[in-house]
This record gives sequence, structure tokens and C-alpha cells, in this order.
Amino acid sequence: MCLCFLLLIAYLNSDGYSLDGTMPPEIGRLPYLQVLSLDDNTLHGTLPSEISNLRKLVVLYLAYNEFTGILPPEVWYLTSLTILDIEGNHFTGTLATELGLLTSLTDLYVGDNKFTGTLPSELGLLKSLDIHSASRNQFTGTLPSELGLLTSLTSLSVRGNNLTGPLPSELSFLASLKYLAIYNNQFTGTLPPEVGYLTSLRELYVDTNQFTGTLPSELGLLTSLLNLRFHNNYFTGTLPSEFGLLTTLTELTVDGNQLAGTIPSELGKLISLEYLGIYNNQFTGTLPPEVGYLTSLRELYVDANQFTGTLPSELGLLTSLLNLHFHNNNFTGTLPSEFGLLTPLTELTVDGNQLAGTIPSELGKLISLEYLGIYNNQFTGTLPPEVGYLTSLRELYVDTNQFTGTLPSELGLLTSLLNLHFHNNNFTGTLPSEFGLLISLTELIVDRNQLAGTIPSELGKLTSLMTLGIGENQFTGTVPSQIKGLLELSTLYLGSNEFVGTFPSWIGDLLNLSTLWINNNNFNGTLPSQLVKLASLSSLDISGNEFVGKFPSWIGNLKTLSDLLISNNQFTGTFPPEIVKNLDLEDFCLHNNNFTGSLPEQVETKSTCI
Repeated sequence: MCLCFLLLIAYLNSDGYSLDGTMPPEIGRLPYLQVLSLDDNTLHGTLPSEISNLRKLVVLYLAYNEFTGILPPEVWYLTSLTILDIEGNHFTGTLATELGLLTSLTDLYVGDNKFTGTLPSELGLLKSLDIHSASRNQFTGTLPSELGLLTSLTSLSVRGNNLTGPLPSELSFLASLKYLAIYNNQFTGTLPPEVGYLTSLRELYVDTNQFTGTLPSELGLLTSLLNLRFHNNYFTGTLPSEFGLLTTLTELTVDGNQLAGTIPSELGKLISLEYLGIYNNQFTGTLPPEVGYLTSLRELYVDANQFTGTLPSELGLLTSLLNLHFHNNNFTGTLPSEFGLLTPLTELTVDGNQLAGTIPSELGKLISLEYLGIYNNQFTGTLPPEVGYLTSLRELYVDTNQFTGTLPSELGLLTSLLNLHFHNNNFTGTLPSEFGLLISLTELIVDRNQLAGTIPSELGKLTSLMTLGIGENQFTGTVPSQIKGLLELSTLYLGSNEFVGTFPSWIGDLLNLSTLWINNNNFNGTLPSQLVKLASLSSLDISGNEFVGKFPSWIGNLKTLSDLLISNNQFTGTFPPEIVKNLDLEDFCLHNNNFTGSLPEQVETKSTCI
């Protein structure tokens, strides 16, 4: 039977058929083929030179395979091509200047390969080009000014390369351009004001380059813009008030620059804005209350600037907000009770400011909140029990303030908590037994307060706990035996309390311990030999207790130990010299004990505080 009719095939589509193997040279025997679509397979190897026989080919889709090698020069003679898509392969080499022969091309996709060299200026010959993507390769050199000749271009992406130099002002001729992505390169110089002439632009991404100078006010002419990203450059000057004209904008990022001055109130006109990132700059002055008009906002990041003044109560109008970050500024005043209206909020950070006053009970309405960071401020008063209503919380940081009163037992309702930090405050009373309900907790830190009483045995239920810091309080009694169930513990800080009794031998079963500080308590007796099992221990501080007997030589077997502090105890006998022989100690202190004889020379050499 004659199968000659196969030679007349004009359309071959095998997208996503899990095809493997190489492209056969016999493909060249289909002279009438117009569409060859082999996207999303696992074809590999090089393209056969016989592909040049497909002179009627209009569409060539080879994206997301595993083709390798250079593009055969025969590809550039398929002059009927309107679409060439080879994205997502492993092609290497340069783009040949013969690319300019494909003057019928409307769509050119060469992204996600391993092309090197410069982008050929012959791209400017492709006058019909509508879409050009050369993203995520290893192209170098500058962006060809000839791209300005492609007046039909609607999309241009060269992101994720190693392109350098300034942007050519000729890009301003691309009046049809809707999408321009040049991010993740090494472009330098200023952003040409002619970019403001691209009035069809809907998306402009120039982030993560090395641009300098000011943001052109002409960008205010781009009134069709939806997304505008400038982050991670070296822009200086102020945020142009003309940005307030971009009323269709949904995303604006200028973070990670050197912008300064005040935020223009005109930004309050961006009523479609969903994401505003201005963090990591040098902005000053107050946050304009007009920000409260941005009622479509879902994410607001103003952290790591030099803002002053109070947090505007108008922010309570932003009832679509999910993330709200104010940390590391110089804000003063109180936390607005209106924040309690932001019920969808999942993250709230105001740490590292100069906020004061009490925490409004209205925060208890933020039932979607997963992260609350209010540390490093000057908050006073008690922690409202309503915080216990935030049952979605996973991280709660209230440390380094001036809180007083007791820790609310209602915190035991926060059963999703992973990290709970109360250190550096003036909390009094006991550690609530309800904390034993926080079975997901990995960090519990209450150091440097005025807490007292015994440690509740219920803490033994926190089997996921990795850090337990209760030092520098006024806790009494013995260490409850239930703690031995905390097998994930890597840091245990009990120092500077009033614990008594012998130090429990079961501590040696906490095999993940790397830091053990029990200094400045009233522990007595000998050091339990079971501690030799702590093979990961790097820091041991038992100073300021009442330990007696000979100091054990088995300490020298703890090969990872770098800090050994045993001063102000009642150890007797000679100090084992093999400890300092075997260990690379960085912090070593043994004074004010009852050691006899002269200390070996190597001990005196290693000690940091004899």
C-alpha cells in the first residue's frame, strides 16, 4: 500500500504526549508541513539539519523539551515562520545574526535556555514581531537600540540575563508595548524619561538591576499601568507625586532603593492598588492618612525606613489587608484601636519602633492573624487576655517592651502557636500551666522578667519544643521531671533563677541539646555523668551554683563543646588537663572553685577569666 499521502501532512500536533527520544531526520520529508507542535514532551538531542526542508512551516512549537546543542543554521532559512517557540530547553551558543531573515515572525520565544553572547541587532528587522521573550538565558551586552524599530511589539521580556549598560531611549518608539520585563539583569544608568511615552504599557518590571538617579515623573503618563516594579535598584530622590495619576495600578514596589523624602499624599488616589511595597528605603516624615483611602490594598510594607509620627487611625479602613508591616521605623504614639477592624489580617509587624501605651483589646478581633510582632517598643500595661482569641496565631513576639502584670492564661487557647516570645519585660506572677496546651510550640522564651513560683509540670507536654528560655526570673523549686519528655530541645536556659536540689540526671537523655545554661541558681551535688551523652553540646554554663566533688574528666569527651563556664562552684581536687587538650574552647572560665595544686599551663592558656 502506498503511504504517499503522509507526505501531504500540513499539521502535526503531539503536545504533551510524553514523547521521548530524538527528532528524526525524516521530519524533513514532510515538505507541506505548516504547523509542527511538540511542546511539553521529553524530546532530546539536537535538531536535525533536515528541518530546513520544511519551507512551508509557519508555526514551530518545541517548548519545554530537553533539546540541546546549538540551533542548526538551517532554522533561519524557514522564512515562512510566524511563530518560533523553543522556550524551556537546553539550547546553547549564540543567536545567529541570520535570525533577521525571519521577517514574517510575529512570536519569538527563546527563553529558559542557555544561550550566551549578545542579542543580535538584526532583531530590529523583524518588523512584524508582536511578542519577544528571551528571558532566563545568559545573554550579555546591551539591549540593542534597534528594538525600537519593532513598532508592532506588544510584549518584550529579557529578564533573568546578564545584560548591562543603559536602556536605549529608542524603546520609547514601541507605542504598542503592553508588557516590558527587564528585571534581574545588571542594567545601569538612569531610567530614561522616554519610558513615559509607552502609554499602552500595562506591566513594567525594571526591578533587581543597578539603576541610579531619580524615578522620572513622566511615568505618571502611563495611565494604563497595572503593575509597576522598581525594587532592588539604587534609585534616589523622592517618590514622584505624579504616580497618583496611575489610578489603574494594582501593584507598586520601590523597596530596596535609596529613596527619601516624604510619601506624597497623591498615592491615596490609587484606589485599585492591592500591593504597596516601599520598605528598605530612607523615607521620612509621617505616613499620610490618605493611605487609608487605598481600600483595595491587600499588602502594605513600609518597614525599614525613617518614618516618624503616629500610625494613622485611617488605616483601619483597609479592611481587605492581609499583611501590614511597619517594623524598624521611628513611629511613636499608640497602636490604633482601629486596627481591630482589619479582620482578614494575617501578619502585623510594628516591632523596632518607639510605640508606647497599652495594647488595645480590639486586636483580639483579628481572628485570621498568624503573625504578630510588637517587640522592641515601649508598650506598657498588661497584655490583654483578648490576645487569646487570636486562635490562628503561629508566631507571637511581645518581647523587649515594658509590659507588667501576669501572663494571661487565655494564651493557652493559641494551640497553633510555634513561637512565643515574652523576654525583656516586667511580667510577674507564675508561668501559666495552660501553656502546656500549646503542643505545637517550638520556642518558648520568657527570660528577663520577674516571674516566680515553680515551673508547671504541664510544660512536659510540649514535645515539639526546641528552645526553652526561662532564665533571669525568680523561679524556685526543682526542675520538673516531665521536662525529660522534651526530646527535641536544643536550647535550655534556666540561668539566674532560684532553682534548688541536685541537677537531674535525665538531662542527659535530651540528646539534641546544644546549649545548656543553668548558671546562678542553687543546684548542688555532683555533676551527673549522664551529661556525657550530650554529643551535640556546644555551650555549657553551670557557674554560680553549689556543685561539689571533682570536676569530671569525661567533659573532655564532648567534642563539640566550645563554651565551658564552671566558675563560682565548690569543685575540689585537680582540674583534669585532658579537657583543654581534647576541646577547642573559645569561652572557658573556672575561677572561684576549690581546685588544688597549680593549674596545668594549657589550662591557664585557654582560660578566658581565671
